[in-house]
Amino acid sequence: MIYPDDDFRAHLQLVGVAPGKCTAEHLVKLKHDTRTTLSYAGLAKRAEFMNFAIRGSLAQVRWKKLEEQLYGPPIHKRFRGRY
Repeated sequence: MIYPDDDFRAHLQLVGVAPGKCTAEHLVKLKHDTRTTLSYAGLAKRAEFMNFAIRGSLAQVRWKKLEEQLYGPPIHKRFRGRY
């Protein structure tokens, strides 16, 4: 399912993200909170296109590593090797 622009904008504004101030952490939290199926790359492009993030500021982000730092490893990694 596509994440509508208006919902994306409203969510970022709701959590206090000002234009040009969106970080990778904001996008990981947004994806987690909304359970959007849009990829991190898609979210980053949208944030840049809508001027919430500075162009190129999200280009080298290791999204899955950041996601694990914020929320811990996914279930399939937590139980690896326990059987």
